[in-house]
Amino acid sequence: MKRILATFAIASALTLAGCSDDHDHDHDHDHDHDVINRLVLTVAAEGETERSFVWEDADGDGGNNPNRIDTVKLSANKIYTGTVTVFNTLETPSKDLTGTIRTDGKEHQFFYTVTNGIASIEYADQDERGRPLGLAIRLTTTTAANGTLQVELQHFDNENDKTGTNRSDETDINLTFPVVVQ
Repeated sequence: MKRILATFAIASALTLAGCSDDHDHDHDHDHDHDVINRLVLTVAAEGETERSFVWEDADGDGGNNPNRIDTVKLSANKIYTGTVTVFNTLETPSKDLTGTIRTDGKEHQFFYTVTNGIASIEYADQDERGRPLGLAIRLTTTTAANGTLQVELQHFDNENDKTGTNRSDETDINLTFPVVVQ
């Protein structure tokens, strides 16, 4: 009987050791989460050629500063439609994460902050519950000036916490483009 109990105790210890709760997550939520290290903002206005602006941090968060931050150059007093595409270029081949964010839209929302009154931004898409997502936007410029455009992707562990106006305590990416409206 002692031999059976000893065998059971060893087997239990090995099983528990293999089921550790110590997981290496980028965030403190329990789902796979990719690194976003490249964001492309594409805009187009009537009568103008579509343009893309890139923010990229080749080595990911931490380490070196971003290696590319394009200046967003727009015309004054125009209405632009825009889209955001996000990638993990640290994987080979690089991974477009935009579809995942769209699919998990109830858990994500882009927030946009523009300085110096150079533009206003409206959401042009929604998640399945009708709350803003922000992969598609409408950007309306004002008069010629310089400023910045902050793009922040928030992640909500609990989809019920996403109201469309509140921010989460988890940020998947937070970056700032310089903007010139001429």
